[in-house]
Amino acid sequence: MLVHDRDAALLAGLLSGLARRRLPLVVLALVAWGLACLGAGIALERSGAWEEVVLPAALKNVRLPVHAVRGWLSDPEELVLDLDHEAYQRLAFQREQALAAGVLSAGEDDFVPAAIRIGEGRVRAAVRLKGDRLDHLEGSKWSLRVRVKGGETVLGMRQFSLQHPGLRSYADEWLFHRALAREDVLGLRYRFVSVILNGRRLGVYALEEHLDRTLVEHQRRREGVIVRFDETLNWVHLSTDGADSFARAAVDPFHGEEVAAREELAAQFRTAHTLLEGYRQGRLSASQVFDVERLARFYALTDLLGAGHAARWANQRFYYNPVTARL
Repeated sequence: MLVHDRDAALLAGLLSGLARRRLPLVVLALVAWGLACLGAGIALERSGAWEEVVLPAALKNVRLPVHAVRGWLSDPEELVLDLDHEAYQRLAFQREQALAAGVLSAGEDDFVPAAIRIGEGRVRAAVRLKGDRLDHLEGSKWSLRVRVKGGETVLGMRQFSLQHPGLRSYADEWLFHRALAREDVLGLRYRFVSVILNGRRLGVYALEEHLDRTLVEHQRRREGVIVRFDETLNWVHLSTDGADSFARAAVDPFHGEEVAAREELAAQFRTAHTLLEGYRQGRLSASQVFDVERLARFYALTDLLGAGHAARWANQRFYYNPVTARL
């Protein structure tokens, strides 16, 4: 305490002397700030906090200004989406219907033809409105589901979604999927692009991979079906204040027509259905149904990164691994 009292008395004496000399207030304030920082530095050094806390934090974040400047100067890759007048009007009409109903109910018949240009490539595609809640349809940045045609891909993907970055908490969702990939848990390719729709610049969108064979192949897994609990009843109950529909939700595969047409995939779906239904009814344990180590990593990351949205039953998707016979 004596040492600290002596330092404080020294600083007070210096400030008093500067004040008596009637220096301009701005200069006096700057000097006072500098001396205060010096005093704080001395105190941190003596307490050991400088080496244990301040210096490691400074070294870890020293490149933050560089990254910030690079972010300001960079431009996301441009994705140009062209729809003819009739196709655009169909989307606009579907949006008006959703706004009137309070929820979007979109299906296969709602896709309209489109063309996509990114870089030097141009591909044919089909698009529809995407999202259940109306925040996906606010303003001019409507959320879209995109399906590339003719066996082509865009950025290595056959299907993906475009949506306002704020709907996925901006960079938080990108970080979440990067964390999943680091822990070898199936996630989605996720990036940001600048979208131009029919010549109109709509700004930055989040591009999110959809669930199909390319997702599994990209992450070096054997081809296997992806299943989910059908969330249709969930939305019906939400709009009518009904009970939770988890117990009655059907187990469905993605790309059901392709699964039904290929016996290998159809057999996988039957097994995946049995596993998931057995777990829901309590007949099978978690270790009999899931890759529990990866499932634990998934839940740990959703908790750590505040990504609880991904853990809700209506949002969960399960890949059946034919090698391990687990989800």
